[in-house]
Amino acid sequence: MWIFTPHGVLFPAAIPTQHIDPRHPDRKLAIRSRRREYLTHFRREYLGAAKRRIWTGEELTGHAQDYPYRLFCSPEKFTAAIGKLTAEIVADGMERFKLTTEGKRGLSNRKLGRQLHSTYTRVWRDLLALSDGTSSYDIPPAPKFSAATYRPQPALCKTEGHWYPDKSRPGVCVDCGHVRGGLLTSAPQPDLTGSDA
Repeated sequence: MWIFTPHGVLFPAAIPTQHIDPRHPDRKLAIRSRRREYLTHFRREYLGAAKRRIWTGEELTGHAQDYPYRLFCSPEKFTAAIGKLTAEIVADGMERFKLTTEGKRGLSNRKLGRQLHSTYTRVWRDLLALSDGTSSYDIPPAPKFSAATYRPQPALCKTEGHWYPDKSRPGVCVDCGHVRGGLLTSAPQPDLTGSDA
């Protein structure tokens, strides 16, 4: 299973019975990740176990692993943690998930938050390719738009989705200038390669 959260991707897996630590027999899940930061936030905010050790694959096996960081917990604790994540969706009125990687629920490292947002956007695009053709991105514009006022979405936004990270221009896509809830405008693509990018 892969779980995409505002603060990183988690890869929970069952621990083979012969490898469960006899000192902690309830810890039957390994929550794996490719970045330590993802697990650090998860253990503090959702497991209530800020001091629980995050292991590296090398510490556990003596060699590098596909998922280099691991945190162990019981299925019950993990279920409760996922319940907290779900409750936040409702409490925050979260309608657009990818944006949360850079918000209050996301990573404190701004650059990593942007990279995570971009990664999720690519996943979104790849999943769109698997859709059955009924997504709003697959359906021609509704007749209410006249040819004079409607402009098709640029190719990047059609495949990747709009991105609204610029707090100085809330609701404006940095890729195409689309105003959230409005029509597309032609706007130059901003330079996102600055020192804080």
